[in-house]
Amino acid sequence: MRPAETAYILYRGGKLQVEFYFSEEGRIPAKELLESINNRKVAVKLTALAKLIADRAIVYDEKKYRIIERRHRIFEFKILRYRFFSFFSAGGKVIIT
Repeated sequence: MRPAETAYILYRGGKLQVEFYFSEEGRIPAKELLESINNRKVAVKLTALAKLIADRAIVYDEKKYRIIERRHRIFEFKILRYRFFSFFSAGGKVIIT
């Protein structure tokens, strides 16, 4: 069951689109985690970083976004003490897992 686009797309930029992964059942685990965190700064910072990546297709600050597994090209968004893993997908998408 595919959720509505507004549920899983975080940001559409000029170069990339940042989305949350969704399961076959329609669950969006990373978004559920984000919504469960009682610190609004986390959501604001993740959204700002997603916009930067989507608009420029690059982030120069490895303290905020970096590759953590080269072989499988897994990256992480580093927001305060939280980590959101992601990967690039066909069609110019960054998928947050």
